[in-house]
Amino acid sequence: MKRLVPGLLLALGLCTAASAEALPEWSIWKNPRDSLLIITTVDAGAGTFSGTFINNAKGYKCQGLGVPIKGKVSGNSIAFVANFAPCANTITAWKGSLGDRTISTSWQLWSADDNGDFKELRNDDVFTRVN
Repeated sequence: MKRLVPGLLLALGLCTAASAEALPEWSIWKNPRDSLLIITTVDAGAGTFSGTFINNAKGYKCQGLGVPIKGKVSGNSIAFVANFAPCANTITAWKGSLGDRTISTSWQLWSADDNGDFKELRNDDVFTRVN
């Protein structure tokens, strides 16, 4: 699963040149399911960022567990990936636009159960900055 993360970021199709001013380090963003996106480092020159995603969505595994995220930002386009491998065979990728106090995204979740059966889910998320 670790090899999928870089490929997923490339598949999301964002350029390398970035403008990450609207995505400050140590910013905290919350979605309607109370999950948190915490941006800890931003490399504006490379257009990359990293941090932690804490899933609090009911009905999903890994509730309350922080997992690392890596992402890219170019202008107002943003994409990031979370690998939930510490507690589930799941990878989720978000792609969308960065606003002043919101990140509007569509996401795709890929998971495999204990029998090796794959599942894919898609939905939308709007993260609102809380700090």
